[in-house]
Amino acid sequence: MKECTARFSDGRTAASRPVTLAVNDAALIIRANGGEDRAWPLADLRLLMRPARDGTAVLCRHGGDERLICGDADFLAALSAAAPALRRDPYAHATWRKLAIG
Repeated sequence: MKECTARFSDGRTAASRPVTLAVNDAALIIRANGGEDRAWPLADLRLLMRPARDGTAVLCRHGGDERLICGDADFLAALSAAAPALRRDPYAHATWRKLAIG
């Protein structure tokens, strides 16, 4: 299981903290020092925006406010291969819902 370091933001504060990421067959595992591990199902992962020129990418969980900032290109490639929904637009359906409700 490949691992990398990243930054985690809970979506409620501007603070971020270092975490270690690992991927298995079903989930992205987020390990914080002295904290509880989190598991994001691979089907829920989204790439929030295209990776920057330096390879840094922002990941989110579909429907969640938490964010991960990862700059490890090899890890992101392995994650992309394991998570088929990763490149789906997390906001794609929001516009259609607003139009339908309106």
